[in-house]
Amino acid sequence: MVKKKTPAVPIFKLKYEVRDKDGNLVGIMEIRIYRVKADGNFPEGVKYALQFAKYLGRGEFDKDFLRYDNEKRKGPHKHIKGKEFPYKFVSVDRLFEDFKKDFERLTGLPFPES
Repeated sequence: MVKKKTPAVPIFKLKYEVRDKDGNLVGIMEIRIYRVKADGNFPEGVKYALQFAKYLGRGEFDKDFLRYDNEKRKGPHKHIKGKEFPYKFVSVDRLFEDFKKDFERLTGLPFPES
């Protein structure tokens, strides 16, 4: 018997350019959060990737400038300026708050309100 894969249900999904007050491109914000079946890979029942890729110029981006994710086999962790750190997932609301705080601390900009 073939086991059916339970589909991921989007909770929140967006992607947009972040610009400074003068309209200059600062980076790309991408947030993807899905409800999934709780299992050994995603015990919280949530799969996520929140990323701010800092614009370096000439079409290049630093994709590890700020990223929170919980990919399979690694579990919850975050990347800050190319270094990886453990992250304790508590809730989706707390995930947003932590990401927002790191974004503001690292960029010196207010978190974009969409």
